[in-house]
Amino acid sequence: MIDIKLIIGIIIGFFISEIFSGRKEGKIGASILILETKKHFYHLHHWLTSLIILIILMVLSVKNNFIYGLLIGMIIQGLTYKDFYKFLIRKREIKLSKKAFK
Repeated sequence: MIDIKLIIGIIIGFFISEIFSGRKEGKIGASILILETKKHFYHLHHWLTSLIILIILMVLSVKNNFIYGLLIGMIIQGLTYKDFYKFLIRKREIKLSKKAFK
């Protein structure tokens, strides 16, 4: 049987990510995780962080289908971008200005 809480969570999670993420590939949205080293930026995509949280909750046996749905919706939305797999940005190849973070 389909759990309505899971479905509602997926829909809400998808649209939350749609609102707060970059509008298209290469644009960075409001919720951003970037690690910086001397030569690189590492972009931790929201779909990846949502997946990690989902796995942790499942391992801990947390039973909340609405939360699972939110995370699944965020994962699905993040995977719709063509650059969903790009984590590494070389500083020498691209100069990120403050405009890139808007």
